[in-house]
Amino acid sequence: MVGITLPMSISFLHPYNQKPHIAEPFDLIYSDIIRYLHDAEQISLQKAGETARNSDSRNYYAAYMVEFALINRMLDLARCCVYSCGYAGQNEVLKNKVLIKRLEDVGVIDEYTKQELLLCIDRRNQISHHFRTCTYHDLVQLYKKNEIMRQCAEQWREHIKTHEQKHDVRVAGVVAAIFLLVLTFFLLY
Repeated sequence: MVGITLPMSISFLHPYNQKPHIAEPFDLIYSDIIRYLHDAEQISLQKAGETARNSDSRNYYAAYMVEFALINRMLDLARCCVYSCGYAGQNEVLKNKVLIKRLEDVGVIDEYTKQELLLCIDRRNQISHHFRTCTYHDLVQLYKKNEIMRQCAEQWREHIKTHEQKHDVRVAGVVAAIFLLVLTFFLLY
């Protein structure tokens, strides 16, 4: 399969359908993450508590939905970081937890951060497949990880930008070297 790379975007194989997938620009993913973090701050956990499940459950469900969307976008950004920085081949299919482990393997995140993000993925899977088992305590624990997700998003965004700048410099160097070789060839002959 052939991947297509667009400026400020990456191309990779979607892990579930095995088809080429063009990701959104990482700045769009990052802005979604920041928006979801802001939205999460606006939802009162007091109003989303266990008693809300019996009366007005909107905040409870809203808080879980924002956290679910936030973790999904964090995984999108992790995927963007792994593939655009060359930590996985374009044809290599990495599932969510493997993405996070790969970021730790290459030194982008530390062991503690990896463990925290893996817990977020576990909670995301619970929300997705077994929401009836989610509790207010689970939600509070997930909210406590928002600051780690914020820090990771900022770090990954800068990491991708730095990698792209280095790549641009390498490309410019190769182009200059080829130009000099061609110029030298024509001057000598």
